Amino acid sequence: MCFTMRKHNSENQLLIKINNKMLQTAKVRVSEIRGTSNPEVFNLVLRQEIPKPVESSELSFFLPKVIGEQLEKRVAFRTVDQEFMDEHTIFESEEDNICDFEDAIGMPCKIVIEETHEQRTWENADGSLGEQEPKINPQTSEVLTKGGLPIYRNSRLTLNMEEADVFIMHDKVSATKTVNIAATQALNS
Repeated sequence: MCFTMRKHNSENQLLIKINNKMLQTAKVRVSEIRGTSNPEVFNLVLRQEIPKPVESSELSFFLPKVIGEQLEKRVAFRTVDQEFMDEHTIFESEEDNICDFEDAIGMPCKIVIEETHEQRTWENADGSLGEQEPKINPQTSEVLTKGGLPIYRNSRLTLNMEEADVFIMHDKVSATKTVNIAATQALNS
């Protein structure tokens, strides 16, 4: 397996390619349909699970029977109107009846990841300001950074099957620091 990375936008952002092809994805499905304040407009919750590349989890490569294939779970939101829903027969997926978004719209699509240093903000229904949380290390709960700047992960639906994921390689944390954080968390729990 050939794993390559190339620079994109800035030296901190990398495009991931495997065997000279973008990650091959499982199909996007409609997981949930959420209403909005406008009865003619809906937010689709789209989900997609794709196998993680070996490079992101070597344990699954060396211990396939124990670890198994690890899947990356991706979620994106797409605002649509009632006419779109009716025209493409969009429905919420159930265990025995999956709404394959690609088949429904008649176009290939996938969910792409784009990491950035820019935090998204929005206004909530109650007028308060919402802020995107930065990526964290799941073992240590430490915010992941590059050059001291927090990394934010965004996902979105694209119809461009050649579009690549954009990842920022985070700063490395020393093993001593990780062990000290883990020990502190164990003592506090």
